[in-house]
Amino acid sequence: MTMEAIIQSALESVIAEKLAKTENQIENLALQFKNFEKLVKELLRKSNPEEKLTVREAAEILKVKENTVRDLCRRDKIAYEKFGCQYRIKRSAITEYLNRI
Repeated sequence: MTMEAIIQSALESVIAEKLAKTENQIENLALQFKNFEKLVKELLRKSNPEEKLTVREAAEILKVKENTVRDLCRRDKIAYEKFGCQYRIKRSAITEYLNRI
């Protein structure tokens, strides 16, 4: 094998190794971007004061039982809308309730 062939082979090996490392970094960045995108969407959703929550979601935010949320609605302590048998509570109504107590 000539010296040129040895050098070319070594260069090809180094280039292939660097390319594989770069591809791996790109995949990691793409995954991080997807996770960041999910986080931003979730934060935007949670920051929407007009978002209508279920009783379960409201209970999780207030750290109370679902029956407590229903009772607060029935006693008009939290503003709500009712669709059939289901309560829907605006996120802003929960914020208002928390500011009052």
